[in-house]
Amino acid sequence: AFSEVFSALQQGVIDGQENPYKNISSNKLYEVQKYLSNSSHVFEWVVLIVGKRWFDLLSAGEQAVLQEGADIVRDSMRADLAREDDESLREMIDAGIAYTEIDPKEMVRIREAVAAVRDKAGNDINLQLYEELLAAVAEASR
Repeated sequence: AFSEVFSALQQGVIDGQENPYKNISSNKLYEVQKYLSNSSHVFEWVVLIVGKRWFDLLSAGEQAVLQEGADIVRDSMRADLAREDDESLREMIDAGIAYTEIDPKEMVRIREAVAAVRDKAGNDINLQLYEELLAAVAEASR
């Protein structure tokens, strides 16, 4: 359980954990772990979902207003998360955690090493959706 992570790190029951900077900072995990590496392996996001039938019942103007509102919230959330990440990281570094930014070449090597596992899981779940996801990630990474 997450509530046991602090004491498990402190006692050496576990030797690492993975969480957003805000979670690590607010739970003071940096007090019982020496190192923090930025692998950039997760993009933190929240999805706004509405039913297609309901959305299609809206006028074009209402759909545009809803989309505009969603865009505003998205941009605001991204800015807030970036600010919170920066503040949390600075707090942990100031407290003495050894921070490492993983070299992009090493991240490529890691991605290549796990590609077969990632692809198997993606293919087993929904091949078409998985391929669409990979295409969207590639597009966003440009």
